[in-house]
Amino acid sequence: MSVRYFVKKISLKFSVMMTTVVLAAVLVGVWLAATYRENGSRAILLPDQVMTLFPDPKPLTAFAFTDHENRAFDLSRLKGKWSFLFFGYTHCPDICPTTLATLARAHESIAKSTAGAKDVQFVFISVDPNRDTAGKLGQYVTYFDTRCRV
Repeated sequence: MSVRYFVKKISLKFSVMMTTVVLAAVLVGVWLAATYRENGSRAILLPDQVMTLFPDPKPLTAFAFTDHENRAFDLSRLKGKWSFLFFGYTHCPDICPTTLATLARAHESIAKSTAGAKDVQFVFISVDPNRDTAGKLGQYVTYFDTRCRV
C-alpha cells in the first residue's frame, strides 16, 4: 500500500469527523434558536451544572476529625466563618491537585481584600484515612497553600 492511500484514508476520517462536529454545532444552534423563539425573545438562563444554591441554610450534625496537627476539628471550628470544604485524598492523580491549586488562588485573592478575609477558611478533608496520615496531609496541603487546614 502506498503513502497516498494512507493520506487519503486519514483525510477521509478527518472529513467525516469535521462534518459530524459541524452538524452537531448546527443542530445545537437550531435548538437554541427554537428555544429562544418559544420564550418570546427573553433571555434564557441555562442551568448551572457546577453549583447548587440552597435558599435556606441546612444544619450540620456534630462531627469530629483530627487535623494535620493531631488536634480535634469539629463543628465549632466552622462557626462564624465561610468555610470551603474539599473532600479528597493525597494519592489522587489529577482532580485533587487541580482543585487545591484553584482553591489556593481563590484563598490568595480573598486574603488580598480587606473585607472578610479573616472570616474565610479552606479545609481539606481526606476520604482515605488509612493512607493519609496527619503528617502526609500537612505536607500535601501546604504544598498548595501554607494557610490551608486539614
